[in-house]
Amino acid sequence: MLEIMFAIMAFLSGFAFGWVLRRSFRELVDEVKQEIRTEKDRIKNTLDIMVEYHDNRFFVYEHKNGVFVCQGNTPKEVCDAFSHRYPEKIAHVVSGDLDAIEKIKTYLDNLED
Repeated sequence: MLEIMFAIMAFLSGFAFGWVLRRSFRELVDEVKQEIRTEKDRIKNTLDIMVEYHDNRFFVYEHKNGVFVCQGNTPKEVCDAFSHRYPEKIAHVVSGDLDAIEKIKTYLDNLED
């Protein structure tokens, strides 16, 4: 009789442990799926750009194909022009003139303050 009770307790304990483990695993999988969806949305809303600076003027091009995006005399003008042309996109600077990139970065950092 004691062996049967022990077997039933072992079975129930194993069942409960398996249920908790399965539930935790399912929650972890759901979290990872949500992070993947979020990252896909971020990538879809990002435009890789290259920034150049010639004759005291900023020029922005799409990185993958060199298509002109916008231009401006100041970092503010460039940011405004980009936002106007692509209101749903976020610019991701991939390459270009390092001094020009630094000027735009400084302008954006000052906006956050």
